[in-house]
Amino acid sequence: MMPFAHPYFPSYRLLLRAACLLWLVFMLPAGSFGTDEQIYEREKIEVEEGITSHRININRLEQGIASQHQQIAETIQKERVVLADIEEIDLRLQKQVERLGELEVRMADQASLIDEKEEEIALAKGRRDKVKEHLRTRINAYYKMGRIGIINVAFSAQTFPDFLKFHDSFQGLIKYDKEMLDVYKQAVSGLEKARKSLVLEQGLLDEFVRQAKVEKENLNLILLEKNNLLEQIRGEADLHKKAIAEMKEAARELTASLMELEIKKDFLDQGFLLHKGKLEAPVEGEVIARFNQLCKNKLGVSRRIRGIAIDAADNAKIKAVYDGVVVYSGYQRGYGNTVIINHGHDFFTVTSRLEKIMVSKGQEVKIGELIGFAGDTATLVEDGVYFEIRKRKKSLNPLKWLDRSKIIIGKKKPDARGA
Repeated sequence: MMPFAHPYFPSYRLLLRAACLLWLVFMLPAGSFGTDEQIYEREKIEVEEGITSHRININRLEQGIASQHQQIAETIQKERVVLADIEEIDLRLQKQVERLGELEVRMADQASLIDEKEEEIALAKGRRDKVKEHLRTRINAYYKMGRIGIINVAFSAQTFPDFLKFHDSFQGLIKYDKEMLDVYKQAVSGLEKARKSLVLEQGLLDEFVRQAKVEKENLNLILLEKNNLLEQIRGEADLHKKAIAEMKEAARELTASLMELEIKKDFLDQGFLLHKGKLEAPVEGEVIARFNQLCKNKLGVSRRIRGIAIDAADNAKIKAVYDGVVVYSGYQRGYGNTVIINHGHDFFTVTSRLEKIMVSKGQEVKIGELIGFAGDTATLVEDGVYFEIRKRKKSLNPLKWLDRSKIIIGKKKPDARGA
């Protein structure tokens, strides 16, 4: 299992480079960094600007990733809505198909009924025509006989009642034929009406089928649109996922680059360390007391000092030896007026026995910036401006940090005064 779970955490090669860089800083001898101060400051500014820019871009990428995730959530919601619509359309299509099937069955039944009615009509018409023809034949025969024919028939009969009986029978046959003709006419008329009704119903069924087919086509078009929309939504989701992957990769690269810049900044921030052996003295003058030297003040009190004392002229300018932030500005018992500056990475300089302090706590100072003045009053008890360098609480020998080519170092005395 990897020890770091953060997705943007850089590789171990980057950490190895950082370790090598720090090793280089500490292993190079004092004075080996010959970079011009302006180049150093410019590079430091560029690194800080790069860090700021990287952090802004990483933040934008993280916001972009969050935005893409939000859009993916929205596309998922859209997809759910579209899928629900598609499901509803599928159900409607299924019902429409079932309805069309039922209508087609009814249409087939209606066509069968119409065919049956047409057969019945044809049969009834045939019977009607036969009765009609039979009646026509009887009537023709009746009229062909004429009056004489009737008389002949009458006189040929055995009796008059037989004649009347014949006449009545003949009239009865004609009447029967007429009645049958009327019956068949009514039957044909009824069948024709029934057929028309069936045809009308068939027309309505045709219209229902047409409407059902139109609705089915419309549903298919809507379904096609919904499927296209679903494909588009899923395509958008894929694009959002691709964008997230690309932004995460860009964020990883920027994070790795940011860490390199931060390591470089950390390296450059150790400018105090890098300037070991090149720092300007805080004030012009002769070093009259050295580091760890046992010194006796004007009151006869002896103590071993943890810095150096520089004999400076009255009103001599006392300056910051390097960039930093003032963490203390004021009177310090045993030291007098004192200015303590934090130079970063736990490096501090302590400058005391100032006649006048020109900076305040929290103030940022640059290398060579005025922090106070030397004077007689400040050195009534102890001689010289006192200067000390500390790493955390440990005091360091200032003479190893100052540019010795630019300072005057007096001879070390076993019982030097003024420190």
